[in-house]
Amino acid sequence: MGFKLMSEKTMQTPIANPPIGQMIDKETKLFGYIADMATASKIPRAFSKFCLENGDNASMVGMNIREDDLHFTLTGMKSSQIKGALLGNEYRKDALSAMDHITKEAEICGFIDACTVQEGKLIGHIATGNAIAALIKVKQTKKIAIYGAGSLAKSIVLNLEDSGFEEIVLFVDRVESAMELIEAVSPYVTKLKFDIERAIPGSSIDGSSYDVIINASSSGMLADDKVIKLENIKAKQIVDLAFNKQTTPSLFESMAKAGEASYIGGYDIIAQAAKLHYSIWFEKQPQVDLMIIERG
Repeated sequence: MGFKLMSEKTMQTPIANPPIGQMIDKETKLFGYIADMATASKIPRAFSKFCLENGDNASMVGMNIREDDLHFTLTGMKSSQIKGALLGNEYRKDALSAMDHITKEAEICGFIDACTVQEGKLIGHIATGNAIAALIKVKQTKKIAIYGAGSLAKSIVLNLEDSGFEEIVLFVDRVESAMELIEAVSPYVTKLKFDIERAIPGSSIDGSSYDVIINASSSGMLADDKVIKLENIKAKQIVDLAFNKQTTPSLFESMAKAGEASYIGGYDIIAQAAKLHYSIWFEKQPQVDLMIIERG
């Protein structure tokens, strides 16, 4: 599963945070996590541990980067020891301008979530949509609701094409945004039917007919957010990109608990996406394919 076509598109010093006990030497393959609060994140250490468990002398370092330094940092990777990088949400669109090549999926969606250095060139790709599609485990899923119709929603839809699902309902405030998504993906998505539902902020929507619900927006990070209220939830899975602690669940996690649905959050998606990033960066499949991130 995945959308893999390729198309061509015309430093600050990192602070390492490898797993406890791991030594970094001249042979260590380095990767970066670029975000404004990267060194406080659990992601670099989790990926470093993931590489170690797969027998690789590799480590990921957190790189606290300001917006003004993003382009310089990325282009500087071409002549550095850093062979690839994950990107925080805040830099996924702006990073495109530094790439020499991007995948077709990235071209359609207008963002990347990672890049790699190959023969002095920066190659940008996306793994998030692929990861979300892979994490949907509901059997006989027919109808999926996606809240939002932006860049991430496009990536999810592209990766659901060969999933066996039948219909996607896009919940949006602006119908025009949903029409733009459908137009963008229609040359590549022919097996899925689309429908559009207006989701005015604060409105209530009957969620009883959906097998899976996905939040593809940046809204609903807090349980008391009023962006949308789904009632009569019958979904078996609810997917969200929030990185909240268990003690402060997001709106969609709260919906999952209320509807007794299984919840897939941001850490689950990052862990799943790590397998695709690994396969691109190391040109092999991981033998230990589960990256563990303690949520807290």
